[in-house]
Amino acid sequence: MGSPLILKLAGSLMVILATSLLGHEIATAYARRPQQLRLLRTALQMLETEVAYARSLLPEALGMVAARLGGREAGSEPVAKLFRYCRDELRRGEGLTGGEAWIRAVEKVFAQSALKPRDREILLAFGAYLGASDKEDQIKHLRLAQTQLAQEEAAAWEERRKNSRLYHYLGVSAGLIVVLTLL
Repeated sequence: MGSPLILKLAGSLMVILATSLLGHEIATAYARRPQQLRLLRTALQMLETEVAYARSLLPEALGMVAARLGGREAGSEPVAKLFRYCRDELRRGEGLTGGEAWIRAVEKVFAQSALKPRDREILLAFGAYLGASDKEDQIKHLRLAQTQLAQEEAAAWEERRKNSRLYHYLGVSAGLIVVLTLL
């Protein structure tokens, strides 16, 4: 007589745990986006420094930024990977411009990040000018991209604030509703 009750309780706990984990995963995605946007802004600031002061060649500058970002903090890997991939595309010797390499890198890495299509548009628009003009113009476009990413980051933090708690509660509530419906 106690065995079916134990099975029902175990099944109920598993359902609640599964939906809670799903809610947690969705909430975590809302936390990753502002983090990655902040890291992108930081990376573009580093690239600006390389362009403005160090006068490194583009592949070396991209590599230095990727190296500084790698392992820096949780969530930095997609951003570091973007810069590494762009550097590698330029070094392959296929005659790609900086912009073409950047666009390939964004297309390759974008699916592995928490970024949204609007973030991708900003990165692609910036890439159209990468390595295609003089130092002052490069700096202007780097700063424009940083400003646009800062605006998206502010919106992402607000979105996180509103939705993270919602999805945590929604996960638990959905599990409870399923359990109550099945009982």
